[in-house]
Amino acid sequence: MRVAGMIVEDLSAVRDWLAGVCARVFPDVAVTACCDLASARTFLRRLRCEETELAFALVDLGLPDGSGIDLIRELSLHHPGTLPVVVTIYGDDRRLFDAIAAGAQGYLLKDDDPEAIESNLQRIRRGEPPLSPAVARRMIAHFRDIGTPSSVELTQQETRALALLGLGMRIQDVGREMGISVHTARDHVKALYGKLNISSRAEAAVEAVRRGLV
Repeated sequence: MRVAGMIVEDLSAVRDWLAGVCARVFPDVAVTACCDLASARTFLRRLRCEETELAFALVDLGLPDGSGIDLIRELSLHHPGTLPVVVTIYGDDRRLFDAIAAGAQGYLLKDDDPEAIESNLQRIRRGEPPLSPAVARRMIAHFRDIGTPSSVELTQQETRALALLGLGMRIQDVGREMGISVHTARDHVKALYGKLNISSRAEAAVEAVRRGLV
């Protein structure tokens, strides 16, 4: 089976630079560069028709027709063998943990030294998650501040909802997977958010990991 890679970046200069880096790091992989979500989705449909394996996807978060996080979620659900890696200017906790909750397995900042980014991408070949040093520090600080796993007890339905949120699913997806209405799923999520004192899917994903649900 053929192996491909994908870059999703709207700035042509950055897109060309990443394509050059990938040509050096992955000389045996055919890498396609896309400028937005629409062209990326078109490329993914073509891959399915050609039975080509997508090895990795370097995804910007701020795209002209939506968020790269949505594409990462789609890759996690429909292309589980793909390694999604964020390449962005945004290093804040909200985007970082939303991306991880959606399925990102790497997070690189564009303002890192070009050599550092290339070195981080080399880690993909070794099966290691590529992380910018600043991102790694934020993650360590976040988990350090969280402390030990919560002892709050959840109902069976709340636990199931938390596990699905940990996989990056939205409330609509949670309802479908649980066989309940979106309204009921929203009630379960609202209840577990209140019990755990959290307010986002990213925090829910962290809690799901700590409880061993994903």
